Amino acid sequence: MTNTERAWYQDGWIVLFVVLMGGTIIVPVGSQLYRQWEYEQKPYVVPQITGRVERPVFGQPKLIITAWHQHAGDLRNGLFVVSLNHKKDEHSKNENRRIHSFELWKPNKENALEFTFPLSHDEVAEEIPMSFLLTAKNIKRHFSVDSWLIDNWKSNKTE
Repeated sequence: MTNTERAWYQDGWIVLFVVLMGGTIIVPVGSQLYRQWEYEQKPYVVPQITGRVERPVFGQPKLIITAWHQHAGDLRNGLFVVSLNHKKDEHSKNENRRIHSFELWKPNKENALEFTFPLSHDEVAEEIPMSFLLTAKNIKRHFSVDSWLIDNWKSNKTE
């Protein structure tokens, strides 16, 4: 072969073009696939949630929600949100949302979070829909919805 009859891979400009074009395709696709694989490796944690209504003789009744997790390890850099969805106006929506952010949340009931929501006397006898969101750096996102019925969760009722 003479100098003028070189193979395509011996020409520096063609190789540079192929590397740049291949890199612009492989790097984004590869990083997306890696992030997806990394997310799939995280465990799915379902928080344990209990509730009770305190009815003082004088004063306003309160709904108390207690939440904890039983994951084998600590949850890191996350957020737990409890929202009561029974009022429609924007002011009430903000009052009926509790957000707890954490750097470290240890497992089991002794490290439980407690959220208190004031209720009117009429609301105690009504169904109160709620939503729960748990996110953390080392777990998959969890979102669930349930309703409080006077003294128990709607999902626990048997018909």
